[in-house]
Amino acid sequence: MNKILLLTFLFLYPCTLHCQAGKESTDEDYVVLRNKYVRNENNLSPSRISAIGDSLYRKSNTNVKRANALLIQIMASSSQKEADKSIFYAQKLDSIAVVDKMYDYRIKANGVMASMYRHHGLFTKSNEKLDLILDLIKKTHKENTPLYSTTLLELGTNYFSEKNYNKAKYFLQKSLTHFKKENNYEEVFFIQTIGAKMMLGNTYRELNQFEEAEVQFKSALKQYDKFSHNKIYKTQILTGLGKTYIKQGKYDLAYTHLTKAKELAKDRNDSYEINEIQKAFEDYYTKIDKPKSADSVRIHLLDEAARNEKTILKVANKALTENKIKIEEQSDTIRWVSVVAAFFIISTIVFIFIKRREKIVKEIHFVERIKEIEKNSAIEENQKTSLDRANNLDISSGKEAEIVEGLNKFEKQNKFTDNISLASMASMLNTNTKYLSFVLEKHRQSTFTDYINYQRIDYITKKLYNDPDARKFKISYLAELCGFSSHSYFAKVFKKEMKISPSEFIDKLNEREVK
Repeated sequence: MNKILLLTFLFLYPCTLHCQAGKESTDEDYVVLRNKYVRNENNLSPSRISAIGDSLYRKSNTNVKRANALLIQIMASSSQKEADKSIFYAQKLDSIAVVDKMYDYRIKANGVMASMYRHHGLFTKSNEKLDLILDLIKKTHKENTPLYSTTLLELGTNYFSEKNYNKAKYFLQKSLTHFKKENNYEEVFFIQTIGAKMMLGNTYRELNQFEEAEVQFKSALKQYDKFSHNKIYKTQILTGLGKTYIKQGKYDLAYTHLTKAKELAKDRNDSYEINEIQKAFEDYYTKIDKPKSADSVRIHLLDEAARNEKTILKVANKALTENKIKIEEQSDTIRWVSVVAAFFIISTIVFIFIKRREKIVKEIHFVERIKEIEKNSAIEENQKTSLDRANNLDISSGKEAEIVEGLNKFEKQNKFTDNISLASMASMLNTNTKYLSFVLEKHRQSTFTDYINYQRIDYITKKLYNDPDARKFKISYLAELCGFSSHSYFAKVFKKEMKISPSEFIDKLNEREVK
């Protein structure tokens, strides 16, 4: 499916969800900010909205307020196309909603994650989230709301992308039926109805049901002309119709529609959409037996794809020329070449030896870590005690046991992924910092900082081991996912714990599965 369409649905879906968020909350700060953001009343920047959302989250004293603050941050990150951050905030929102059984917020959180996963090409993960949303919608009796229609549309779009056209057809038809029942006159729902018709038209075309495809595209075009001014949709509808006419052998109509689509794409200087239309033209010229024209389009596409590579080659050639000049200028020093060469060879041998040793050490640590995960015993309890500290603290065995139990619960609930300090953790466990530090040293053989870092790295390595899809995420997102605000500090701590970088760990996991 065309990339622009993916991005379009990606950001429309969160919008559908957020349009209803204020109705459930009594948090006036959130309601006012939501309205300003959706309507863009004060032209607030996404970064400003994100900062306000973060501030509200820190001030929140209930899960409802925290959930609303996270929705603000999701909207801000979505508008900046920061999919990783959107997923991170959505996961936090979902974890809060699970605790208090806030089903509406769970629907919102998983809707965002579904869209973002699809944007990354993780269709299986996206479908899992969408299936969960359908269950939650049924549980809350919201089958007659735009949320249900939008979820069906998302599922249909996912299956189309996976080339499972029969399933795509089923969900898209169902989605369109529900959109028609709603009689909702907000612009976003008109746009999504157009999107559903357009996707259904593409699906019918791939199933060779051309008459049905034409009906959907023409209906979408008619609705677009009446309600929307977004040229990107008209471009895609015309392109879809053009591709349909090519398959039907209606080449004059195909040429007319593709030409109109190309003109619209050029008006917006949309290089991606132009390339998609050019691909359709290549197919068109091939079908009407004009190989020279087809080759011309194909060459244009190849030239476009190679543009970045040519830039790199120019830089490389310039560097080679400069090096050649330097060598010519230094020809009178050739007597030193043998000395420099000898030094270089020795240095290389030493370097290779050190690197091989490092590689062996890394491999050992990697294997040991995998064994720990597979045995589900990442922390090997040793029986060290801190008697000196115990004597200096007036802590009862009952209180100590209570803190240890709190630690176990803290770890099971992955609370370490939040922004947490020694004082806030002590407060969470209903104790003071001295007692908590003592228990950490005695029962976890660690300081607070090392303990939190270890838990976070343990969490993310298990996730990478158990979830191959997680290995496709950026390092910055993995850092946020396990609680680090800085990806560079995350990489530093990861290497300290694992003796290899996050990228190396992921590569080794992938190599291990191939074997």
